[in-house]
Amino acid sequence: MKTYRRAEEAVNRIIEAFQEGTIPEAMSHQFINWNSNLPCRQWSPCNQLLVALAGFSDARGYRQWQEAGRQVLKGQKGVPILIPLHYKVNDEEREDDEPEYRLAGFSSAIVFGKQQTEGDPVPGEEESEKFIRNLPLIEVARSWGVSVETYNGEGARAAGKHRSGHIALGVKNLSTWAHEMVHEAEDQILGGLKGGQDPKQEIVAELGGATLLELIGYETESDRGGAYEYVRRYAKGDPAAACMNLVNRISSAVSRILTVAERIQESQLVAQ
Repeated sequence: MKTYRRAEEAVNRIIEAFQEGTIPEAMSHQFINWNSNLPCRQWSPCNQLLVALAGFSDARGYRQWQEAGRQVLKGQKGVPILIPLHYKVNDEEREDDEPEYRLAGFSSAIVFGKQQTEGDPVPGEEESEKFIRNLPLIEVARSWGVSVETYNGEGARAAGKHRSGHIALGVKNLSTWAHEMVHEAEDQILGGLKGGQDPKQEIVAELGGATLLELIGYETESDRGGAYEYVRRYAKGDPAAACMNLVNRISSAVSRILTVAERIQESQLVAQ
């Protein structure tokens, strides 16, 4: 109840700012584009997202893993990704002497995550692992068994993505991380979220994420301006009014995260 009241008060403060128009400009996205030699980092943002939502930071084909000194474990189910198919333009269709290729369609291929293999150590994951390890409230996600992975967000349709038990991040902005964490909390509370971009779910996640960050001391990173613009796109009519109708849901989701965070902190203090 204590964390719920704190969340409710913080939500209402942000809504009041929405009503008063005291909103800063939205922050720009800091895209994730790790400079590593992992094959999957060269894939399209769509394929990287598919892999991240499956809970993998590194994924490769069966033979690629063998070339890296690792073997796919028996009985593992791979993840399908899209493979573009190109054809070479005929000489009479070309405008210059350079070879030209055009997209003919797509095929699919099956890849496996590192966790589905065994063998030699694989270099190149350090940057992504360090980023995830240093996220605020990552201990809460770990305690829930939620996998958190990254993908190349530049050119992708989504800055982040949530699926029950999985979070994928395409930007370094903490506001996106908090947004997806609130999605996970509400997913647990409701016993599952609706598919697609449900307006109420999106408003809860966005305002809830801003509230969560401000409560743990990340006032700038909460990106109130970005939250307002995001909510405005999903709200029918007045954004502040749409938020007011969802205060209970927002407060419950934020409270759920904070309660677990406080329990983790208490257990760490006892262990010391």
